[in-house]
Amino acid sequence: KSTGMSYALSKVETSNALVMVPPQMPTVPSLGSTGKTTEEDEESPSKKQKTHSTSNKTQLMEMHGQLLEAGGSGASFLDLRPHQLNVGLLRRMLQRTVYDPYDKSSSNVGGGRSGAEGGMTIAQLAAALCVSQSQVRHVMTSPSGALSTEAFQLPPRNSGKWGTLSEEAREDASMGIVSVLAECEEYTNAFTADSRVSKAIVIDDFVKEVVRRSAEAEGDGTACLDATVVEHCLRCCSTTSSGDDDDDDGSSVGTALRLDLDRIALILAHHLFNSQTTPWEMSKFEAEWQRLMPCVGEQSKPSIALLAGVALQLSRDQLSPAVIRALADKTNGRKDEDDEGSKGDGGSGAGASDIYLTYLPEHRLPTSPEKRFELLFREKVSWTADEMEPYIQRLADEAGSSVEVVLMKHTLSAEDDSVKVYVKK
Repeated sequence: KSTGMSYALSKVETSNALVMVPPQMPTVPSLGSTGKTTEEDEESPSKKQKTHSTSNKTQLMEMHGQLLEAGGSGASFLDLRPHQLNVGLLRRMLQRTVYDPYDKSSSNVGGGRSGAEGGMTIAQLAAALCVSQSQVRHVMTSPSGALSTEAFQLPPRNSGKWGTLSEEAREDASMGIVSVLAECEEYTNAFTADSRVSKAIVIDDFVKEVVRRSAEAEGDGTACLDATVVEHCLRCCSTTSSGDDDDDDGSSVGTALRLDLDRIALILAHHLFNSQTTPWEMSKFEAEWQRLMPCVGEQSKPSIALLAGVALQLSRDQLSPAVIRALADKTNGRKDEDDEGSKGDGGSGAGASDIYLTYLPEHRLPTSPEKRFELLFREKVSWTADEMEPYIQRLADEAGSSVEVVLMKHTLSAEDDSVKVYVKK
């Protein structure tokens, strides 16, 4: 019921004779009137085991059944099989409508641009995909749903229509959330030293604070970010809300939620990568990443493992000549203390300063497997399975397959210093 699975019902023909037997429970022998075992139960273990094994072979239980002969009413039956929702197709249907709160030129819903007449309702999406409405709602609105961070309910909410949110609005709202966590006195202690999950935060109060700050930043008292956008991004940063039940249009009725520090860290990582066009030196990225976190202490240090599917770790000799020239121009243009750290870039040693992070977010890659692999191998000649997995897991899920099968179909395997790698086919 929670996932709302839908099923395909089909009529299956058969030439076999079938025996239909209703489920029955075997009768369990009861104890005597005194509640004690009989003399038979008190027999020696060896004798009891021998008689028990013999009785199992000779005693059968009589069960009532019905013979369905071939050619008669038993020649066909109804087969019920689970019908899987095509997440990839649902994602593409939602992406036809992109809500942009900054674009007021269109007469579309909320001023956002659309390719599907202002989005689609859950009922329309379910009908197009031939699945149940509850199954679509679970995928888009449940915290564990595959599209819970991508599906966006278009304003006004009573329209019940869904699409996606523009990347610019998503980043602005997300950074507004981080700003409130770091600067607003009421929320600066939201995260404790022993947990990566925040204290409960009242959604309405937090959203109003973000919108108020947005209006102050504009200077005219009008906030570009409306409450719908901010609440959506806030829920994308959360673990589970205090109320996970959904109403009829799919919107959550929870009044409070807890934020996940790792999701906050990912927001800041995307922000840092978008702030410059050249790759980041890993050591400098980690230092700046931790500095922007809304809490202090060792607990606030984000793990570099969070960047799987977000950025590639490349050595200097794996960078293209054009990227190396851009890094050199950037280094020569700086006149601050970073110059000293950049001198080691041309050294022969393989230290931490020789590793660079190249921004390659999975959600921006082509949906076509052929085009996706073509782009991946342009970025890097050989990949390990662990490096490739976050970039092709979506392809495997949409094909109902595994990462190993997708790699076997689209790549060639090879050995590199006794390590199995995958190269272009």
